[in-house]
Amino acid sequence: MAGSMALGALQTWLAAGPAVLRARANESAAKVEAWLAAERHQLPLLLPVALGSGIALWFMLPWAADRIVAATLAAAVAVAASGLAARGIGARVLLAGGLLVVAGLGVAEWRTRAVAAPVLADRWTGTLTGTVASVEVTRGGERFRFVVQPDDAALPPQVRVSAKGAAIAGVLPGARIAVKAALNPPAGPSVPGGYDFARKAWFAEIGATGYPLGEVAVTRAASRPRGMLAWLAAARARLDVRLTAAVPGPAGTIAAAFVTGNQGPIPPDTAQAMRDSGLAHLLSISGLHIAIVVGGTMWG
Repeated sequence: MAGSMALGALQTWLAAGPAVLRARANESAAKVEAWLAAERHQLPLLLPVALGSGIALWFMLPWAADRIVAATLAAAVAVAASGLAARGIGARVLLAGGLLVVAGLGVAEWRTRAVAAPVLADRWTGTLTGTVASVEVTRGGERFRFVVQPDDAALPPQVRVSAKGAAIAGVLPGARIAVKAALNPPAGPSVPGGYDFARKAWFAEIGATGYPLGEVAVTRAASRPRGMLAWLAAARARLDVRLTAAVPGPAGTIAAAFVTGNQGPIPPDTAQAMRDSGLAHLLSISGLHIAIVVGGTMWG
């Protein structure tokens, strides 16, 4: 008796179930469509989110497995294609979202290949000669970093050297230097999911990092920079030197940061005091923004 009742209930559900499911699906779709219609003026704000999602997805995927890459692209294309098959605002959202995710994957791939540069394969020790491309003071003046374009063709086009102490006199963008140094390939994350410096170095086109084993000798003073970017880098470096010389101490490092945006020389305790006082946002927007406000005020 129980078996026949169960069988009858199953037959009844099989007869009416699909219609009930379709009705519920249509009801849910109508609710979603009504919500999208009410929010249609805000939907364009989601366009960069979809593009950014595609870029983030590129970094999350294990790209060594080509089948996963193909499956992800196929899924994004399928979402876009479903927008062509459907109707209403939801269809346009699916179409635009799917296409932008695919575009994000493509942008990330293009950028990765555009900045591709040789990376040092193993540890290297020797005399490094070349032209300084950029300089940076970090950790409140405890470290001085400079990027060098080596003369040795066996080395990557750009290497970064990190020296202890304050800025080295004469080491400015465009200067020629010679130093005995030890170089290593950029290090990856020390723990799974940790900070990946190798990835950051890749996009900065830095193929090796290291430290000096002796004094840095300036063999030729910085010449006139070539190109707008090189000129701006040299101008910022000169401004940093002049401002910190005119205003000594932590106040000078903050003044320089307000003008050039270089926060590296600010002592850690001063930076912490700025955060504790609620003024750290001034450092976050330092550089051009503060210079425009202060310059406009002074001019007015």
